[in-house]
Amino acid sequence: MRSAEPYALPAIATAAIACVMTVAWHLSGCHEVMFPEVAAIAMGCLWMERRPWRTDAPRLWLSLVAGALLGYGLVHVPWPTEAKLVLAYAAVLVWLSAWRINAAPMISAALLPLFLGRGATWLYPVSVALWVGLVLLVERAFVSAGLRERVAFGPIVEPFRKEALRISILVAVFAALLLLCRRFAPFAAVPPLVVAYTAFSDVRRPVRLQWRLGFWFFTVAAVLGAFIAAQPDGLQAALMPLAVLIFAWLSRFGAYFLPPAAAALLLAPLAGNTSSYIWQVPMGALVFLSAGRLVSLAWRANDGARR
Repeated sequence: MRSAEPYALPAIATAAIACVMTVAWHLSGCHEVMFPEVAAIAMGCLWMERRPWRTDAPRLWLSLVAGALLGYGLVHVPWPTEAKLVLAYAAVLVWLSAWRINAAPMISAALLPLFLGRGATWLYPVSVALWVGLVLLVERAFVSAGLRERVAFGPIVEPFRKEALRISILVAVFAALLLLCRRFAPFAAVPPLVVAYTAFSDVRRPVRLQWRLGFWFFTVAAVLGAFIAAQPDGLQAALMPLAVLIFAWLSRFGAYFLPPAAAALLLAPLAGNTSSYIWQVPMGALVFLSAGRLVSLAWRANDGARR
């Protein structure tokens, strides 16, 4: 997918999906129709040369739907929001470990309704299932047309104790950062940043991630997203595909591209407070990407010491 022609079509397809989703949100007046992580999933499935998650289409779809159902269910539990966010994050990591995959977008599906703090209805998991299913159908069409290679799924196998320790560390660090951010800068802990934190901490990731570019991707996402969120509804639907195409151009940096930044872009209109979003997301990127990187380095050092 290095030539212009096969690269342009996936970018346009992703922008079109973002446009349709935004229009559906405005026409319905229901925030649950909008699932920002779809942009990241489309970028990972349709145009990145290497898929950023080790899973196949059925497991990816089922994981995201399960995450959405988990978030939908926890919204109605009368516990503190922070406790529900930590519980949802831990449950997702256990699910991914049990299935031996690293489909990180499931994290966003589970955390989004809890983060927004609005009463979720059955429409949320249904919309997640529909939008993700649409992306995977487009991916299958691209595979049939020779624009994408078929994904060869290989399960991740780790000893139980090692995996349990990894999950415990990730959850503990996330809980500490979440409490800090929710107190001083809530948008610094948006779900796409938690996805990125998990990706940066995973030494088994199939694509390379670069800290500086990751920060700038989230900064651009916050600026573009806040600008679009400040526009009238009709203009938002027109500008959103253009913003996604800008991310398509940025993604030509190659294996360093970070799909969750695209989700942060689409999340901005849902967040509501654009003046806070525009600076808190970059600040959160500094915190969460650094934390993920430190966890990864510590994990590698520990593995090296054991050998």
